[in-house]
Amino acid sequence: MKYFLTITQTWFAIIVITAVAFTACTKNSETKKYKIGDTGPAGGEAEPLNIDLSFLEGGTPEQTYQIAHNVTFKNQIIPMTVFYHSNDEGGYYFTENITFDYNGDNHTLDIPEDWYPYNSIGEDSTYNIAVDDFNFDGYMDIAIYNGSGTSTFWYNYFIYNTKGKRYEYNEELSGLPNIFINEERQILNLHTNNGHAGLMYTSSDYKWINGKLTLMRRDNQDYDPDRDIYILTSGVLNNYGVWEEKKQQFTETQLLEEF
Repeated sequence: MKYFLTITQTWFAIIVITAVAFTACTKNSETKKYKIGDTGPAGGEAEPLNIDLSFLEGGTPEQTYQIAHNVTFKNQIIPMTVFYHSNDEGGYYFTENITFDYNGDNHTLDIPEDWYPYNSIGEDSTYNIAVDDFNFDGYMDIAIYNGSGTSTFWYNYFIYNTKGKRYEYNEELSGLPNIFINEERQILNLHTNNGHAGLMYTSSDYKWINGKLTLMRRDNQDYDPDRDIYILTSGVLNNYGVWEEKKQQFTETQLLEEF
């Protein structure tokens, strides 16, 4: 299994900043343009796209930057252009749109203004864009960073529509945090730490069935303070399409013994 946004296995081309300005504007109201060199292996076995913005040195407040670079997906080199806007705190957020060429067409993903407060990143931020096959149909999909908490992160997902040859925002997938990809089983796994040093958690498996994202399994372990026990509720979608659940109880000592 490979972790979507931390590094256990990698997916696609690592972007190494060699950032060289090819156009620079002197006024804050004008967009400054940069081009980024890319290195690394082609195909799915590479690091998540990491646009290191440290070369902007904190940026000028309220300045828009247009950054062009290449990403790689299954041996295809894909030109991509993104826009960042600097805020007053030395960070950046995606703005305007993301444009790229894929499968013979030019695509534009518009960034709604109500996403701006959530996709803010620091100058050394990593994993702010990800490309991979999130629905296992063989085509490149795109995820755009949309905020994080103590142990959770969210992305806005755009899934490639093979019939229309266009990208469509997937609201259901975008509402799920901490996505892992299991290519072998062709499932998406989610895991969130809900407290008590990980003893409270939720772990789920989703599978695409006839184009619909379907919950296949969920384990949710919660704490009952009145009885000082942890309750694990395990659910699974059986072969007949019926959801089944069972509950188990554990003391903290029993759970810690497992480690």
